[in-house]
Amino acid sequence: MNLTLRALNIVTSLLLVSVAAYYLFNAVVTTISQSHIEFSLILSKTLILPTLLAVAAGLINAYLWYKINKIKNYSTKFFQSVQAWSISRLFRYVPGKVFTYIVRHKLQGSTKKNSLIASINELIISYYPVFILVLIYFFQDFPYLILCAIILSFVTVINLRKVIKIFNKQIAQKLNDDSYNPNHILKALFLSFTAVAIHGLAFYIITTATHLDISFLEATTALYISSLLGQLALLVPAGLVVKEAAIVFFLTTLNVELEAALICASISRLALILSELVNATLSTIVLKLTK
Repeated sequence: MNLTLRALNIVTSLLLVSVAAYYLFNAVVTTISQSHIEFSLILSKTLILPTLLAVAAGLINAYLWYKINKIKNYSTKFFQSVQAWSISRLFRYVPGKVFTYIVRHKLQGSTKKNSLIASINELIISYYPVFILVLIYFFQDFPYLILCAIILSFVTVINLRKVIKIFNKQIAQKLNDDSYNPNHILKALFLSFTAVAIHGLAFYIITTATHLDISFLEATTALYISSLLGQLALLVPAGLVVKEAAIVFFLTTLNVELEAALICASISRLALILSELVNATLSTIVLKLTK
């Protein structure tokens, strides 16, 4: 079974990368032959603010990671959690996504069980805002449907332990810590929604700087749907190429010129990498100074 899953992951990753690489290659060739925009000029004007916003969003996500771990281990230190989260993000660029979790576990200093539970909880909290975002974007012509879905899903997430108890009491009994307390879940969701909004704003600024006529909702949805597709390529470091190709494709469906879409995707990736380097460096320096 494990071999079958690994083979499926490899095939899926290779297919995604192949399609994305082919699409980007054609896009780049077309852009080079038709380019009328000075990329270096756009880069200098659009990189600073999006990078700062990405740094802020990264710190919020790191704080969320700290709060999740604090429930399991009251001795958890804030800057240690920030460093563990920030440095582990850089290890996404190493083939095989498992390194991210190994590094985070080691730097966090928590048990394997607590680290796994914390990672699962973070995943649920992080994906919920994206689910709401996609729901609003694709069903914006059905406001009542969106409202009902949001209320239902929100009540389910907030009362996760009670919902699980309906289907499996044994699992529900194991979820007996404060991680599943509605008050803690609300605070975690607030942090997660804030981080998503800030990342979306960073990408929206990039698109407006390149004079794209798209909304904040369209820019944020393009960014996060592309990120999800990048994560599906499990063997691709940080979803490189796959995420960028998805952004370009999504933007072109909004009647954005190929040239501008490529520039937005490239600057977005560069801003993200720079923000991750800043957060990892700052957290390491502060942690050493506070020891």
